[in-house]
Amino acid sequence: MILDLNSELQNFAELVDEHADDSLQVSLEGMNVNRPAASTL
Repeated sequence: MILDLNSELQNFAELVDEHADDSLQVSLEGMNVNRPAASTL
């Protein structure tokens, strides 16, 4: 029973990681931000 639960949790964690990677990639592709260069003092 514990091994089954562990396996299910691992599968769920992998799905969450895949979704997070996809969301991050979409966010990064959607950003077109020109940041000013750091000023030198």
